[in-house]
Amino acid sequence: MASIILSLTPAEDEDAQNKNIETIVWHNVKIHPVGVSEFFARSRLSKLYLLDLCGSFRIDSWDDLAPRTTLLTTLSLIINEFIQSPTLTTSHLFSTLASNPNLRKLSLSGAALPNDSDMSTLEAPLHNLKLLSLEGGFRRLFGLLRRLILPAMLDSMELIIFDPMGEDISQTLRPYMRDYFRRDVRFFQDGLMVTSSVSGCIRITVDTHPPRPLRWCPRRTR
Repeated sequence: MASIILSLTPAEDEDAQNKNIETIVWHNVKIHPVGVSEFFARSRLSKLYLLDLCGSFRIDSWDDLAPRTTLLTTLSLIINEFIQSPTLTTSHLFSTLASNPNLRKLSLSGAALPNDSDMSTLEAPLHNLKLLSLEGGFRRLFGLLRRLILPAMLDSMELIIFDPMGEDISQTLRPYMRDYFRRDVRFFQDGLMVTSSVSGCIRITVDTHPPRPLRWCPRRTR
């Protein structure tokens, strides 16, 4: 994969600069990370509408992502946080969200889930969002969720929460879900699914479409 991405990376003086790329789907299941910083730094992705990175990737700077993309409708960043450095910050993520106002599907996990959301006062309006999927530790996940201004009704929301404490559930999760149901009565029509595992993972799916098959939720090592 590293050689393929290198072949797609424009030279500094190249004119085309990947202007016609519309979708990027890169999944790296290897432990060794693949660097993609130069690709984004040198590309002008003016037609890109789908970006999907999953697995072990090394992004030395997140500054190039927002100015390179403006037409994204799908953004999925499932980045191995034990390899990726630096972790995506709230300001970098929200800059990318702000530059892509037509975003309809957002999935974040691992290093793409900011760990400074509780300290940030920034907010991100996502007026056109239809699907939201977040996976990570309780405080990081809900720290980000509080900063997202979501539409009154989503088609689907999936939260996979690792190692929540009892007080987290009673003080944060329960009030949030109660308020969410009050906003959208569609989810009382067989749209809610809650599962848990012995490893301390809670999976919540709120979906107006037919339920999808359950996904195995492994325990994350820390």
